Amino acid sequence: RCPITLAERLFVVNGWSVSVLA
Repeated sequence: RCPITLAERLFVVNGWSVSVLA
C-alpha cells in the first residue's frame, strides 16, 4: 500500500487548481 504524502497531496491540489484557472 502506498499512502499519499502531504507534499504529494498539495502537489496534486496545486496542479488541479492551476488547470482549472488556466
